[in-house]
Amino acid sequence: MLGLLAAAAAFTTFLSLATSASAGELTVAAGADLRSSEPGVNRDDTADAVLSHVVETLVTLRDDLGIAPLLAASWAVEDDGRSYRFTLRDGVRFHDGTPLTAEAVAWNWSRFLAADSRWYCRSLFDGSNRTRAGLHVLEVRAVDRLTLLFRLAEPSALFLPLLASTQCMAGAYARSSVDATGRWLRPVGTGPYRFAEWRRGRDFVLRRHPQHVSPPGEPDGLAGRREALIESIRFVVIPDPNSALAAFNAGDIDLLTYQPTGILPALSARHGIVAREQPLLGWTVLLLQTRDPLLRDPRIRTAIAHAIDRRRLARAATETPGRENASAVPLGSPLRSAAHDAFPGYDPARARALLRAAGYAGEPIVIQTNRLYRNMYDNAIMIHAMLRAVGMNPRIAVLDWATQLSNYQQGRFQLSSFSYSGRFDPALTYDLLIGDKTARPTAQWESPVAGDALAAALRDGDPESRRQRLADLHRLMATDVPIIGLYNGTSVSVAAPGVEGLRTWRGATPILWGITKR
Repeated sequence: MLGLLAAAAAFTTFLSLATSASAGELTVAAGADLRSSEPGVNRDDTADAVLSHVVETLVTLRDDLGIAPLLAASWAVEDDGRSYRFTLRDGVRFHDGTPLTAEAVAWNWSRFLAADSRWYCRSLFDGSNRTRAGLHVLEVRAVDRLTLLFRLAEPSALFLPLLASTQCMAGAYARSSVDATGRWLRPVGTGPYRFAEWRRGRDFVLRRHPQHVSPPGEPDGLAGRREALIESIRFVVIPDPNSALAAFNAGDIDLLTYQPTGILPALSARHGIVAREQPLLGWTVLLLQTRDPLLRDPRIRTAIAHAIDRRRLARAATETPGRENASAVPLGSPLRSAAHDAFPGYDPARARALLRAAGYAGEPIVIQTNRLYRNMYDNAIMIHAMLRAVGMNPRIAVLDWATQLSNYQQGRFQLSSFSYSGRFDPALTYDLLIGDKTARPTAQWESPVAGDALAAALRDGDPESRRQRLADLHRLMATDVPIIGLYNGTSVSVAAPGVEGLRTWRGATPILWGITKR
């Protein structure tokens, strides 16, 4: 009853904030407020989704995750892979009217790579972590008005995928995005929509940029034609998923993006609703704090893995049998092999035996979760029951998402029901996982052997050899069990009657250009 009252209260609050949307405005439910409007700084999926419509990158990703031009018209690889020369598209302007030039992009990179930068991906480009296999940008220089040169310390197969990453958002924004002291003001990008309003905790609005110059080509993932066909997009902050669904069913929200497939039976029967299911790259996991006094014992970690029925979790979350995945290499990846299916499997008897051997004496173990992301909450509930069934003493801590995310960023958890956004190359996921927790608390796997194996995989340019190296990495992970991978998700995006042009893709970034509303 309390849950229903809370949902009703949240929905009432939403109704008091929402404005009546016209055919010129698309209303989209946002599960959280923006953490920051600065691209790639204090980011999460919400920020990535919004800012990808405002700020554009040199290159982007197609449906098949291949690299495509965006602000760059073309590029050339020189000096045996140590230099990249980009030619920018002519005629592109920022939202403040100033032209996009190579010098403007070079200025962006001076901010990204500055010693005091808070850019999420700085360590991916500055050579500060040895697992990056020499991905170290030495120089970003404007050669002429439209030619930009990157010099790298060593060749890296990850350079272009990282430039395209929606998590990094290594895009171009105008100098007017900051004040005279360099303090961030707002994103002034080149995208089809400009950042117009932000009422913290309530909503944020993008408005059509009439002077936007779209890249050519048919729409293909995040590449190709980008047309702002609707005047404004209002993201309404509705943290409670039940309230968001109620708002959609009532006709007050036009679009729900990348929702659990379990919402389908609860949709209203209005004629004209469009629902699109989409397998995702994102990886749902159970984080294990390997520095915890209890969990530092690999026998305890392996026992937890044996206690969890990953297939049952995957089926409950995705309503699709066989979608479980313990590997950082996603299902469907050309880099995946049968080796990635191997991991300590569901075996309660083996779990009990390992707990006895480790001297487990009923110590409590806390699973952190949140209610914003239903799959994380549901996973925690089911894992709690599975751990109890093998004689463990689990407890659940339901936190708000911001607190759980902060705890992840600082390594403050024993177990955490969590999901990683999709990375567009499996090596980026391994790179996220492997490292020194003292230097980087978000690292989950402190293994010099794994670090060396990843570095070798990143240096290897042969696809088949790289495939084998990633298989070897997974075999190491199955032995160490620093994290328990559960499944790659499946989502559904739902458009209200009259909303046309909805597209989805594996990277889970909403694609709102090209949408119309009657």
